[in-house]
This record gives sequence, structure tokens and C-alpha cells, in this order.
Amino acid sequence: MNNLSKVSPNLSLIMEPIRQLTVNGAKFQWGNSQKSSIEEIKLLVTKASILTYYDPQTKLILCDASNNGHGATLLQDGKQ
Repeated sequence: MNNLSKVSPNLSLIMEPIRQLTVNGAKFQWGNSQKSSIEEIKLLVTKASILTYYDPQTKLILCDASNNGHGATLLQDGKQ
């Protein structure tokens, strides 16, 4: 999700109900707030302002998309 934070307004606020599930000692309870959070994230990820079709004529930028592992994102004009 870190790579989406650059193009998704208020992502940290939207992710908060899900982040609460990862608190040490917290009981895992999937509720309406977590479900709403996931649905909102799905909408953000599928918006045209974030995703774009590949254009072979446009310069590609390869970005590291992982803090601890293997992951990358291809960008064209700042879009994935």
C-alpha cells in the first residue's frame, strides 16, 4: 500500500480500521469498518487517475515497491 499512498488521498485514514487488526495483542474481529475500508481501497486502486494503459512510446520508470522483500511498480507519467 505504500506505493499507493502517493496517488491516493487520505490512504492512511482509510487504512486505519485494517491497521487496528495488526496491533499487538488486539483481537482479530472483522467488522463493518474494516469491510468499508477494503471497499474504499478497491475504489481508489481502480480509479483511472491511478491506473493507466501501457504506452510503448512513453518513458517507463521502475520503482521499488517493497520495504522488506521483492516488489516493484512500473510508472508512466506518474501512473501505474
